[in-house]
Amino acid sequence: MYHSYCYPALPIPGAPYPAPSLAHPCFSSAVLEAAENLKLPHPFVCLTALSAIAAVLQELVDIEMPSGNALPVSLNTLITVPSGGGKNRTINLFKRSIEEFETQQVLASKGEMAAYKTKFEIWSHQRKDLLKKQCKVLSGDELVELMIAHDQKAPIPPKPFRMVFEDTTPEALLGSLGAGGHGAWLVTSEGGIILSQHSMKNMPALNQLWSGDRVTVDRKTTGSFVLADVRISVLIMSQPGIFEDFINRYGGLARESGFFARCLVLAVPPSVIGQYEDDQVLDWQNLEQFHVVLRRFLSMSVSGISRSAVRFSPAARSRWVVIKNAVVDESKMGGRFTDFPDLAARTPENIARISALLHFFEGRSGDITVETLDYACRLCFWHIDQFVQMFSKRSTGEEDAKILFGWFLGRYNNNSQVAHRKTAVRQACPNSLRKDGRFNAAFELLASRGYVATQVFGKGAQGVIFYPRGYGNG
Repeated sequence: MYHSYCYPALPIPGAPYPAPSLAHPCFSSAVLEAAENLKLPHPFVCLTALSAIAAVLQELVDIEMPSGNALPVSLNTLITVPSGGGKNRTINLFKRSIEEFETQQVLASKGEMAAYKTKFEIWSHQRKDLLKKQCKVLSGDELVELMIAHDQKAPIPPKPFRMVFEDTTPEALLGSLGAGGHGAWLVTSEGGIILSQHSMKNMPALNQLWSGDRVTVDRKTTGSFVLADVRISVLIMSQPGIFEDFINRYGGLARESGFFARCLVLAVPPSVIGQYEDDQVLDWQNLEQFHVVLRRFLSMSVSGISRSAVRFSPAARSRWVVIKNAVVDESKMGGRFTDFPDLAARTPENIARISALLHFFEGRSGDITVETLDYACRLCFWHIDQFVQMFSKRSTGEEDAKILFGWFLGRYNNNSQVAHRKTAVRQACPNSLRKDGRFNAAFELLASRGYVATQVFGKGAQGVIFYPRGYGNG
């Protein structure tokens, strides 16, 4: 019989949603006001507000972990919302000051852009004249050196401030950041833009940026580029059907990539949608104060100020270590993280990130307190319960991958066949895998684990090599 862990350092499973924190009045008051005015669930509004805060503060602050390394405070959030549930209305409520600031920056940079265009035109004419006059005078190497020296003096175009990337594919976002920029908020109320097979290939890059790592992005047509010291927060809102379809097709790969484990997730129930409205005049003074604070931080982000790091107080540091070790204990057989090792690995980090965001947003001096850490912990663990509900009872493609592996293994056991044409596999595999993209999802899951690999056969035909014990294991 498995031992049932319930470590006292952690909130109990199924605990109610944390009450608004009196220790964080600006954040809590704005969230509560918006939830009451729009008649929307408190967790829905709270996650959206946290995502907006992370998008703004990720350029200004990191969290120093007890181990001494600094991590970004960027957040990834995933919310499923039924039709008519207020996705756009809630996003617009909290991104308003950011978009207004973007517009102001564009207007302010018009003079810079005009000056750049003039300088670039002069530089281009000088280059043409230089090349024309010197190509018959200098030797090849000398001319190359001269032109390189001139090219190094090319005027640098101003980088327009842009933070909100709405309904943008991850691929397009990475390309835009490669052209300049250090922070982004990827926001979508149409989850299918990100929850798709095409976008999955960019999930590893999003994961690396979430961790603050340097990322090299390879492009066939535009060449490779490097993203260093870049911060991205992601807010995905999706109708439940789109999310369920994605999970059924590609959930195994997405889970294996670790993308969802980095997300704070929420499933808004249909029962809370469509509440009656009244004719009461709404008061938004707390939300306005929220935006006043965001605007102040936005101004700081373009002022050239260096990113700082906040750290835990000694008591909070010790408390975080206790929480981290408790999560490790609950990863053992019978604990709440037994089936979710990916989530266990990221939960302590998300707790630290939210702690830093609330501390910095409220303008607190000194180090992060135990009170702030405990509130962040209760928030995160409530969303862990949501994660378990959203993922534990759903197909993640594992069964399809097992079926396809069994098909390959049967042919290997019967006649030692390991090489196949991919089209033949698709046509001959079990009927259940031949529709709704299930074959591709199962195949990619096996490929990610080293059981199959694609190879070009004669005349360009795409082939498949099957590795019964995994690639490199004979």
